[in-house]
Amino acid sequence: YTAAIYAAAVDADILEIWTDVSGMYTANPKMVKQAKAIPHISYEEAMELSHFGAKVLYPPTIQPVLSKGISIVIKNTFSPEEKGTLITKSKNEKGKTVRGISHIGNIAL
Repeated sequence: YTAAIYAAAVDADILEIWTDVSGMYTANPKMVKQAKAIPHISYEEAMELSHFGAKVLYPPTIQPVLSKGISIVIKNTFSPEEKGTLITKSKNEKGKTVRGISHIGNIAL
């Protein structure tokens, strides 16, 4: 979250978040073997997934960069050659209605 505030303050072109997974996935890769990395996702979609359980991105991280239009890339520290996930204002409109599934344990809606 601090990195996002700093990126917005200095008008960065991109915010890189390095973590232990190669970006955002269609489901939790630790729970779903068939989960696939999402190469591109919008701020809105990333925010929804993170609010409802996707732990790779802390939900408040998006707000500071959203207002400045700064892209976010999530990369894997242990596999830097992996593409990761690019988060931008625009949606990737390639006919996919469902971008990903996330959950919060012991919660039913």
